[in-house]
Amino acid sequence: MTSDFVSTLDLSSNDFLLHTSRDHISGGDFFFNQLLHSTVKKGEQVLVIVAANSWQHYRNIAAKLAINVTQLVDRQQIRIIDLLAKDEEFNFKTFVDQLDQQLSLLSAKSVVLIDDLSHFFVLGVDFLSIYKLVHKLRVDCHERDILLAIGSHYPTEEDDEEVNRFVVSLAYKCDIWCQTDKQSAGYSPLVSGCLRVYKRGENHNKEFNYKITDRSVKLMTIGSQLY
Repeated sequence: MTSDFVSTLDLSSNDFLLHTSRDHISGGDFFFNQLLHSTVKKGEQVLVIVAANSWQHYRNIAAKLAINVTQLVDRQQIRIIDLLAKDEEFNFKTFVDQLDQQLSLLSAKSVVLIDDLSHFFVLGVDFLSIYKLVHKLRVDCHERDILLAIGSHYPTEEDDEEVNRFVVSLAYKCDIWCQTDKQSAGYSPLVSGCLRVYKRGENHNKEFNYKITDRSVKLMTIGSQLY
């Protein structure tokens, strides 16, 4: 059985959604692209914070999904903070001020998307500062009925203990934790990777295989086939 990716998550407008990926090859950034597509299709605003891939990368993918990004940016339905486009040295306080200003312009039912928060460690931001930022964002978004969606690489402790510890701390704060990984049982051309969904308040987790195409992502319950 296949199903639509975003509708399967059954998101509330003020949820805190965490997406982590252990495997870059499995294409985990589809999460970001699909949420962006779903939000603008509903006519809602989205604030995009780009830290891992260039905004041009996401523009190219959006074009495949028939999203006219230029038009939506001009209409301020999409707002962008592109940390990779700045020539000057990254200043965390300046970023937070800019984020607060952009957040104040969003209406209820909007979405805040951060593609990969773990890259803030690469930019030299310390654990506590990032954690306080997430806490503040969580409170502000929840009070204003805005969905907060944060992505992060999720390394093993041996690869990066600090980022691993940070992701675990976010997992305890979020409403929904989605983790993408490589296929669990060898290679199949019908499967791009595995998705596990942990939802607060539910005593069972959901697990899917997924297949990425140029224009969509299909979820398959484990053991089913994609036709």
